[in-house]
Amino acid sequence: MIECYWPGITAGQVEDVVERARRSALELTGEGSPVSFLGSIFVPADEMVFLLFGAGSAAAVRRAGERAAISFERISRSITAGAGAGGPV
Repeated sequence: MIECYWPGITAGQVEDVVERARRSALELTGEGSPVSFLGSIFVPADEMVFLLFGAGSAAAVRRAGERAAISFERISRSITAGAGAGGPV
């Protein structure tokens, strides 16, 4: 998961970032480094965006974020739970 703190970000800007993240993951996968973009969480009150990826390593997620020109605070391992949960992300 890529964690981004972006003061003043709008929902439209998040949509642009999501498209870039999706495209970046597809490109990396096409180059032989499997990365899946799984979705995003936008928390407007906290000015935070969480971009969820499936990959074999944090390095692969970092490459996806950098390729998409996303400025971020950190990359963290996350685990989904609940309905439709797929396990570690």
